[in-house]
Amino acid sequence: MELEELKNSWAALDKRLKENNSLNETIILKMVQGKTEKSINRILGLEIIGTIIVFLIIPFIAFSIEKNQDKMLFFWNVLIITSGILCTLSIIWGICKIYTLSKIDFSKEISATIYHFNKYRILVKREYCVLIYIFMPVLFTLAVLSYAEENVTFSLWMFLVCMFLLLILIVWYSIKNYKKTHAAIVASLNEIKELKEE
Repeated sequence: MELEELKNSWAALDKRLKENNSLNETIILKMVQGKTEKSINRILGLEIIGTIIVFLIIPFIAFSIEKNQDKMLFFWNVLIITSGILCTLSIIWGICKIYTLSKIDFSKEISATIYHFNKYRILVKREYCVLIYIFMPVLFTLAVLSYAEENVTFSLWMFLVCMFLLLILIVWYSIKNYKKTHAAIVASLNEIKELKEE
């Protein structure tokens, strides 16, 4: 009799333990999924804000072209036109990144979410490569040439150098921040995938 009761109580305890494990995994899945979704939404919001800011720079560029139309400053005009082209390309690129991030949906298959986030990561890596190796050197060279053409004062030269150093710091910090955030999101997505497979 006692052996039978012991077996029954052991079976009931084992059943409750399995239910608790299942419940704990569900709770962990919801927490990780919520944290990851929040991080991706924050990145999406920053991408939207960045694209809007670049879009708002275009009227300033148009105003600069209109204002300096009478002056025959070759490098200044090339700098402004190049900046306008780069802003337009940045807006198109930003829209592509926003579109890719907006496809992420946690209610669908997790592998689709991982695919879209990895696609976004590739877009960001390409963006930083183009920014570091093409945009920044071209803009800096054109700015130096236009400053030399204008024969500006020493204080404006210092302003130019400080602005580009600030730009380099901002790019460096954002790359560092993106790498950290992306690594955390990828780890969370892999954890979600493992929990859903169990």
